Amino acid sequence: MPGLPKGHVGKEFAFEGATARYIDGGSGGATICRAQPRRRRSASGPRPAGRQTFSFSPIARTARRSSTRGRSSQQSTASSTQDDREESPMTITTRNLLAMTLAGASLVALRQPAAAAEKMKLKLILPTAVTTFMLPYLVPKDQGWYEKNGLEVEELFVSGDSTALRTMLSGGGDLTIVGPPTVFKAVIEGAKVKSIGSWQPVVDYRIVAAKPIATVKELAGKVFASAGPSDLTTELPKMVMKKHGLDYRSLRFIQVGGHPARLQAVAAGKVQATMVNTLTSVKGQNERVINVITKLVDDFPKLGYVMLVAKDEDLANPAKRKAMKTFLEGSIMGARFTMEHPDAAAEILAKRAPDMGIDLIKPVVRELNAMKVWGIDGGNDPEVLRFTSTVSTELGMIKREVKLEEVMDNSISDEVIAKMGKK
Repeated sequence: MPGLPKGHVGKEFAFEGATARYIDGGSGGATICRAQPRRRRSASGPRPAGRQTFSFSPIARTARRSSTRGRSSQQSTASSTQDDREESPMTITTRNLLAMTLAGASLVALRQPAAAAEKMKLKLILPTAVTTFMLPYLVPKDQGWYEKNGLEVEELFVSGDSTALRTMLSGGGDLTIVGPPTVFKAVIEGAKVKSIGSWQPVVDYRIVAAKPIATVKELAGKVFASAGPSDLTTELPKMVMKKHGLDYRSLRFIQVGGHPARLQAVAAGKVQATMVNTLTSVKGQNERVINVITKLVDDFPKLGYVMLVAKDEDLANPAKRKAMKTFLEGSIMGARFTMEHPDAAAEILAKRAPDMGIDLIKPVVRELNAMKVWGIDGGNDPEVLRFTSTVSTELGMIKREVKLEEVMDNSISDEVIAKMGKK
């Protein structure tokens, strides 16, 4: 807009449907002030009827002054009055709200790295020294998978299934892995626990005998070494004999102790037969002191071995549940790795149990793979639980059969398998 004659300064005119006026911009420039929808009360009294008053905000249009000598044009911005600088309450509120929103977003952004850096933690209670059934856990632990996925696992070793479960129930840990009868008995007595999976859901026990005994039929009337009067190592051989149509009452049991001790008793001729795990059996075969009579998984393919157990209250805790989900995912990955890379898995076990020897561990892992004992899909098999509950009841190990909903929670396993896919 060219410079305005002095007579125009202060005059009102129509501008986009509102009343506006020219304000002197100095040096011939001018600013057009556009009407804003805010009423102002005049200090000198009411305005004439029919007139609407406004406060103004500059639109900042400046007149251009041309130079006849070819010089570049310059802009001149008019100075505003105090009324011109005023902003509406809506403008102030919006600006403040935007500032607060940006500040809040900045605080959230600052906090996010700290939250992401917080590691999940679980305390795992193990009922025995490192052995073969722990491979699905040992693999991801050794490879740093848990750590990479934000989970810190602390190990606590105790002696026996009952001690392990009691320790967890008393708050000494978050997870434990024990035999089904121990879990069944605790649930019947009121413990609020659930199996969320298993590293090795089915047994890998074998009945072995001194040479030249080679068949189940030849076991009749023999002396049998077991861990105790009501232990599985006593009751399961009776079931095998019964299944084969033989009188199990002809067996005579004596208590010897753990797997290595029972194998030694057979080798020394103190007993004629016993039931041991695959690791001990392969050792005896390598030493040429025993024959394998039968594998329990052949006679009872749905007989449970160990269950990964957690308290109900921890399963209801979002933070604990998230950690357990990560833990179970790692265990499934470890079970699948063991099936696909048995020698590499054997080397991982040998690191944690060097006394076993890699030459023994490798064939043992291959044998376990052949029996398909690993929990490659989580390990919580309803059929295994039902059968094991029935057998435990028949053997007098528990007072009654347990229901699936009492002892099994597959919700975490289902989430993990939905992510990883089923094998």
